[in-house]
Amino acid sequence: MTTSFRPQADGHYLARPRLVDRLPDAPGFVVSLEAPYGYGKSVLASQWAARLEAGGWRATWLAAGGRGPRTLLTTELGLPAGSPWSALLDLLWSQPTLLVLEDLESLDDPEELSPLLRDVRGLLLLASRGPVPASEMPRLVTSGRLVRLGPDELGFTDAEAAQLFDDADTARQLWTRANGWPLPLHFASLTGGMPDDQALVAGIRSSLTPEAWDEALLLATLPQLPADAAVPATRTLARSGYVQLGETGFRLHALVAEAIVAAHGEAVLAALKRSVERLPRVLYGEALERLGDHDALRPLLEEPRVQTFRTAPETFLRWDALLDGEPSALRHVTAGAAHKVLGRFPAAVARLERALDVGGMTPDDTIFALKELVWSLALVDDDRALEMVARGEAMLDDVDPELAGRFLSDASFVDTMAGRFDAAAAKLERSLATLPADSPFRSATQINRALNRWDAVGDYDGRVAAQTRTLDAVWRLYPSDAPGQCRDLAMLHAWAGEATTARGYLERALRGERANPIAGLEVRAALAALDGDVSAFPQLFERARAWGKEDAADVIAMHAIDALPDDAPIADARAYFGALRASGLAVAAYAKRLARAGEPDEALRLLADAAATYTPRGYRLYLAAARFAITRSGSDLDEFLALTTAGPRLLPGLVSLADLPRDHPELAAAYPLADVLASSWKEAIALRMDEVPDLELRVLGGFDLRFMGRSLDLTDRQKQLVTLFLLGMSREQVAEAIWPEVDRAKQRNNMGVQFSLMRRVVEPWGTPTFVFEDGLRRVDSDHARVLAALEAGDAERVLASYRDPFAPGMDQDAIDDHRTWLRERVVAVLTSAAEGAEPEVAERYLTRVLELSPLDEEALRSLLRRLVARGRTREAQRHYAAFAERLRAEMGLEPMDETRSASGMA
Repeated sequence: MTTSFRPQADGHYLARPRLVDRLPDAPGFVVSLEAPYGYGKSVLASQWAARLEAGGWRATWLAAGGRGPRTLLTTELGLPAGSPWSALLDLLWSQPTLLVLEDLESLDDPEELSPLLRDVRGLLLLASRGPVPASEMPRLVTSGRLVRLGPDELGFTDAEAAQLFDDADTARQLWTRANGWPLPLHFASLTGGMPDDQALVAGIRSSLTPEAWDEALLLATLPQLPADAAVPATRTLARSGYVQLGETGFRLHALVAEAIVAAHGEAVLAALKRSVERLPRVLYGEALERLGDHDALRPLLEEPRVQTFRTAPETFLRWDALLDGEPSALRHVTAGAAHKVLGRFPAAVARLERALDVGGMTPDDTIFALKELVWSLALVDDDRALEMVARGEAMLDDVDPELAGRFLSDASFVDTMAGRFDAAAAKLERSLATLPADSPFRSATQINRALNRWDAVGDYDGRVAAQTRTLDAVWRLYPSDAPGQCRDLAMLHAWAGEATTARGYLERALRGERANPIAGLEVRAALAALDGDVSAFPQLFERARAWGKEDAADVIAMHAIDALPDDAPIADARAYFGALRASGLAVAAYAKRLARAGEPDEALRLLADAAATYTPRGYRLYLAAARFAITRSGSDLDEFLALTTAGPRLLPGLVSLADLPRDHPELAAAYPLADVLASSWKEAIALRMDEVPDLELRVLGGFDLRFMGRSLDLTDRQKQLVTLFLLGMSREQVAEAIWPEVDRAKQRNNMGVQFSLMRRVVEPWGTPTFVFEDGLRRVDSDHARVLAALEAGDAERVLASYRDPFAPGMDQDAIDDHRTWLRERVVAVLTSAAEGAEPEVAERYLTRVLELSPLDEEALRSLLRRLVARGRTREAQRHYAAFAERLRAEMGLEPMDETRSASGMA
């Protein structure tokens, strides 16, 4: 694994606006920096990246280290080995991105860059010691899409060099000697002289303490030292300028590192080995590999229980291949476990069984090997897996309890894969009983137990609870598994019709998309289905197929077919279904479409074939729901309900409300209330009436009548009716107020017509709920809250809840009178409360009083006195001046002398 390093774009390095300003900030361009070591390519790239990041771009930083760009991107993006270029580029350019590729001179074949150069949807920077001879480069030149900077441009100008030295003559002399080469000039600014390679190393050594020199020897072996492995000597080197401080660690200048290794090879290796405890094992091993000390890699391959191989399985397998001689048993275990991580189960089985044949391991190492082996055998050879489970079971009393518990958890997988759910459950219970109470591995066993109960008996609530409870731990311990667990929780909640909760889990899953891009595809498809975005599916589907992930393609196709418009031709659905080699999910969506297109028999045949192949409970749930949608058979519905302990609670996400049998209104209990109310299914509505929330009425500062968050479209006359009833008027009083010019009979007729029209808007389901002969009932209004606050004399609540005016725009005597009365009551309560309040509180109350009653001179005086008393005379006089101007304009009067005096004016 090659570690990339990005220098910090900070004050340690000379700012180079001369060059940064020449670099593009719009997508579609390539920048090629072509110069030897020490020309500041990385620093310039980092300064450009910082500018782009300030504008919302992301920067991805990679160093070739002999590996091709496809391999680099596959690793960086967390995609499966062998992922096609199309998949890599879709994910890479999914947001504005600067991709920096350094060390390109190490590429065996520059043509490996061509697919990337043909599809630059962001910005690409290539850094190399010389020109990059890829065939796409001339095309970029002719199209004006390539910015090329070589040594002449990257070298320091005399003006830039002058910024490094106090003395202009020295700067000019050294700049001339270095011919603008930035690295020697940088070190000359630190050492005072211009060295050659050997002199450079000698000069550095002479200027360092022994501790700092020893740290420099170590850093010469590493692409970078992680920040958490730094010691005071590391920071001393960084402060001195010999070491670059990057975003995640420290790096010795590459030219200096090469010179130190060449001149002090043995000392470098010794410094590395002295620091082994400070370094991550993979980083230590890569340094040994670069220095050619392959024998020293053996200990790293013989500690499988440390599990470092899980972070870099390919690296460990490469080291395994470098070593001569017959591998030890522990080395076989490490290699076998690395193959298992990569999904190469036959290879994993071969190496793990060889480890057991070689023997000589401790009981703890043996049980670890068996743990890895039984899991791998579960997917290869059930009989052999059972033999190994029995062998491990016989050892459990002699091994560490945590290892024993982990073995039992993995051994349960053998039974699960063979459908022996009771046996799997027993092992999982034993695992939990064996694992220490504080073991981090308990969460994995708890999830496995819940999944086993789901597979065995359809325990929906147990699965939801376990996967919810352990999710935070999974994000910490197994970040690549967490997106899949979020996806599963979203699916479980979607089945129950809880779309908002499902969306939350899906959006959370996207945070780990790079760690699990396949789950990311399924998550994006689920979000597109929620949003009705049919345009998203073709690309998601093709990406899954390009990666060879048929299961993911099946999931995406299901969402895509379900999201098609009702009138879409069957060919649109067939385009997805027909492209799959096999299907257990998309077939459910396709069969429903096929039946609606007039081919129910073919649809049922497809479902029957799928049911014979896809036996996991989740598949069976989708297939049963589709079969019921086609047959409307009571037996098919019963089969669906019996599949899980949740029964009818999972109908909303899988069965249309319109498909439910009308003699079973209780089945609508789990569907969203709004859907049931809109269904005109009176029996189902009647069973849900206790759940219907109150109307929400706002009449302060505006008029809005809402039901379940939706604004109801009332006519102006209906708004008048609602407002007058709110004031406590009777039906007759309201009729007289609105139609005073007609007789009582006509008034009653008009009221009947208006009430009938209002019922259609407010309660269209036809069951009396809100509209009654004496007006509206079950109304939660801001008006009622303000009246309650006024009655209680609660000035804070009045201040927070009152908005002026009451029922704006309604021209009716009773409403006008109440509007005036309500405002006066608010003013009176706030004015009274201000008298004994703290100064800050009183100011808030009086300011509001003056907003409601701008010419209330007594309130103004009270406010002015408080401002002056707190030393805010200038503010008081501004208030006075504004009041005086308004009083003159509206009334032709002057403020009282008492008011002028209160403002602090002489």
